[in-house]
Amino acid sequence: GHGTQYPRMGLPFYEAFPVFRKIVDQADEICRPLLPGSLKEEIFKDRGKGKAFDQTLFTHPGLFTIQWATYQLLRSEGFEAQGFIGSS
Repeated sequence: GHGTQYPRMGLPFYEAFPVFRKIVDQADEICRPLLPGSLKEEIFKDRGKGKAFDQTLFTHPGLFTIQWATYQLLRSEGFEAQGFIGSS
């Protein structure tokens, strides 16, 4: 949930896995007109705990994006969830 985010979370997966990268890029595109900046840039910014990614406006879509991208990456590797409990 909120508070588990950290700077550059998911960046190694973004750089290494096209499936993960595609989901993050799609989320960034969808959120761009709704946010005052790029979701992807806020997630991957190289800094300590910063203001923008600690703001709910970026945190919730950022966490969901990383979670969804991770799930899609696992699915692409043959893992299939039997169910979910929450999204955060």
